[in-house]
Amino acid sequence: MNAPDRQPAVDTPVRCHYADDPARRPGCTLTAAARIGAITLCRSCLAAASTLGKGQHAVPLRAGPQVDALDWVAAASQQLATAQTGLAAAVTRARQAGHPWSAIGAVLSISRQAAQQRFGTPPQRPQQRTARAT
Repeated sequence: MNAPDRQPAVDTPVRCHYADDPARRPGCTLTAAARIGAITLCRSCLAAASTLGKGQHAVPLRAGPQVDALDWVAAASQQLATAQTGLAAAVTRARQAGHPWSAIGAVLSISRQAAQQRFGTPPQRPQQRTARAT
């Protein structure tokens, strides 16, 4: 017996293609409701779709969990922290390989001084005396 063709259950929310571009689509409701080809769209963005895709039929998506903006903020924050850690490690390895601050700054589109200040060794703090001579 063949199982009917069904979309698998959705565990995580599916974001609209325009969710990452609030300036372009301020009315985006974030949660995708349909798919046109490989592009997922919420109801609002589907209604505002250009005539370019009008020849393609929108395939409704199975209702799943809604995109929670705060969960998205938390996930983006974690990704940013991971990326910052990776960038700091990459800069350290580049310095260990002998690359000058000017080259690192050029790759990051910042000045040599900005790269050195951001990723260089933090200034040493003067040691405080804990015992006084009497």
